[in-house]
Amino acid sequence: MGSSTPGGFNGYIGAGQSFMVNMLETTPSNNTAGPATENVLFTNAMRNVVNDNSQFFRTSEEPGEKHKIWLNLYSANYDIMNTILVGYASEATMQKDRLFDAVTPADKTKIYSLIDEEFFIIQGRALPFTTDDRIPLGLNVESAGNFYIALADVEGLFEATTQKIYLKDNLLGLTYNLSEAPYEFTSALGQFNDRFELVFRNESLSVNDPVLSNNALSVINLPEGSVKFKVEGQHLISKVEIIDLLGRVLYQLEGSHKEEIYFLPQLNQSAYIAKVTLSNGQILVKKAIKN
Repeated sequence: MGSSTPGGFNGYIGAGQSFMVNMLETTPSNNTAGPATENVLFTNAMRNVVNDNSQFFRTSEEPGEKHKIWLNLYSANYDIMNTILVGYASEATMQKDRLFDAVTPADKTKIYSLIDEEFFIIQGRALPFTTDDRIPLGLNVESAGNFYIALADVEGLFEATTQKIYLKDNLLGLTYNLSEAPYEFTSALGQFNDRFELVFRNESLSVNDPVLSNNALSVINLPEGSVKFKVEGQHLISKVEIIDLLGRVLYQLEGSHKEEIYFLPQLNQSAYIAKVTLSNGQILVKKAIKN
């Protein structure tokens, strides 16, 4: 399949062709006495490009179809934590393949892909490629903080600008276009195997209603620890989740109006993320500060 880092390995290892030497022995038919033991000597003088090698069992093969995506996990200072490879190959399957997949331990801060809850630094997937495919990504964090997930390199069909590569953040309900820029996020300490997915189409674009931007959501601080949430347009607020910058859900609140007021004493003058689900299923996200 290749290396987990772009350009590190082209997928082929040079190997020597093995062969056997038959020694003559004494038989009734040839009446020839062969030596009991003998040394066979090969030298570079015997090597020549004009020699006929057609009798060897295996000759060169053309590489199969392959399409690859490399992802980097960066720290807040843009230090690379690790790189993973996800690709599609003509002989790979959606399950664990001995020749295509490479497992990795979750022994430090790193990103990885998953197959049946097992962690992979390299994962090969079956062809043909379809934009409905979803690749679960896991994250192990040794120290809470800010991170980036970015495209390191691509090959094959992903080099075409028409095929976008998206990162879905299930915690925040966001689908982000990695083809445009790295995705910045904050994570708490721990292992998270259901937060991120690699997807190939923006599912929010399939909503029949006009897609509202996050600017359609207003978050207004009120006296005595209350906060007002207001959304523009015809749809109502059906659910509000308040998430701190470490990714912990502090509040899960129900709604039924265009404006909702909630008492949120736990915020206590801190930054947080408001994830608001509308009555049509659309999700708006806004970062705010409790005064």
